[in-house]
Amino acid sequence: MSTVNASTGVVPFQLQLGRMLQMLPPLVQDITQAQEPEETRAHSLMNKLNIDLMEAQDSLITSKASQANSVNKKQSPQVVFKEGDHVMLANRRQ
Repeated sequence: MSTVNASTGVVPFQLQLGRMLQMLPPLVQDITQAQEPEETRAHSLMNKLNIDLMEAQDSLITSKASQANSVNKKQSPQVVFKEGDHVMLANRRQ
């Protein structure tokens, strides 16, 4: 089985194919699915894929904002240099 991605909150397989990975196929076909026309099933699959994609994008945006907030908390304040300030340059790698 695939592992749930921490950023998106879903399995990559589900984002690509629109359904969860099943180890064993269902033994009995769903009766409601057998009665639906193929076009209706295709539309519902596309809608589900779009919803999964939008949820994953929302999760990625939330994760990105959380990571940026965490990094910004740990960052030291930026030093502003003025003309005439003495600074030490480390140029040993040049």
